[in-house]
Parts: sequence; C-alpha cells; structure tokens
Amino acid sequence: MNSDLTVIIVCGGRGRRMGGEKALLPFGAGTLLDHVVSRMRAGGDRVILSARRSTDFPGVADLVVGDPTPDEGPLGGLIRAIGAAGPDGAIVVAVDQPWADVALARAMMASRRRLGASALCYRTAAGIEPFHASYGPDAVAPLQAAWERGERRLQRAVESLHPVEIDDSALAPEFPPSRVRRALSNLNTPEDLAQARTLLAADSAR
Repeated sequence: MNSDLTVIIVCGGRGRRMGGEKALLPFGAGTLLDHVVSRMRAGGDRVILSARRSTDFPGVADLVVGDPTPDEGPLGGLIRAIGAAGPDGAIVVAVDQPWADVALARAMMASRRRLGASALCYRTAAGIEPFHASYGPDAVAPLQAAWERGERRLQRAVESLHPVEIDDSALAPEFPPSRVRRALSNLNTPEDLAQARTLLAADSAR
C-alpha cells in the first residue's frame, strides 16, 4: 500500500447557504465527503478528517480530529490535524473541493519537501489559498502562535507561515492551469453544487 501521502479533509462547516452540512450533502452515489475521500484515498493514502467533533463521520477516514473550538472557524482543528499527520506533513483540502486532485497533491508535497518549506500554497486573485495546500509538521508551532495571538482567520494565519507561493502555471506542463483551477475550486452556493453535480454526471457518462 502506498501510504506516503497523508490527506487532511476539513469538514466542519455547517453549510448554512447550502441547505445543510456540506460534508453530508448528496453528491454522486454518496455524500460530498464520500466523494472527496474517494478521490484523495487513491493508492491507499491515509485520510484524516478535521471535524467539529472527534465522533463525527465514523468509519469514513483513518482518524477524525475534533475541533477544540468548533464555533471559531477551522484553524484550531486544523492545527491538531497537522500535528497528527506525522513527520512528512500533509496535504489539506476542504470538503467542498469536489475536484481535489491526488496527483497534484503528491506533486505539491514533493515540491514542499524539496524546498524545505513549512507550507506550499497557491496564490490566486483572492490571495493565499489555504486549502489544496501542503503543510509540514513545522507549520504547527507558528499556526499555534497565531491562534494564541487571537487570530481566527485561516488565510491570515497561513500567511504568517510565509509559505512558498506558487501560481497555477508552476507545475505545468504536467498540471496545466485549467487542471489546477479545477482542483482549487470550491462550492459556496446551491448553484455551485448543482453545477458540480452536472459535471460529475457528465464525467461519469464518458
């Protein structure tokens, strides 16, 4: 079994705009969480869930890490999950990224390790992208320090790591910008979800 990639899926969001908890929204043959786990477990990889409670989503992943402060955003739980990932670190994706790409994740992990960085993230027009990003174990202490300073905004906390920043052409030609943008895309509205379901049905029909 190839277990050199640990994947953390952040799935604590309540999805108020989506009509229900994002992780449990129907998607394909199961839920959105089932779909993302299936995509990222390719090759027998270890999957950790960062959830509101450690008892959430039993049987779905290898480990569920509960958020110590579930009503203050994902940062606290993410710190715990990265700490549990082990010496090689992890790729962190969000449960609302249905096109998360395990091959791209491996390439990002390899790049971060080669550079000796605490984190490697894409930068988009919206700024640092904290999801579909690679984090090493040495990211835990500065993220914890940001938390203790009162920071709760995940993007700001990740910026304090001074991560290696890459754009959507950095890993071309193997990973062209269109593939990267698809992997980074997330679902924020019912319209996004409907469009993703349509794309999934089209992919399944090929």
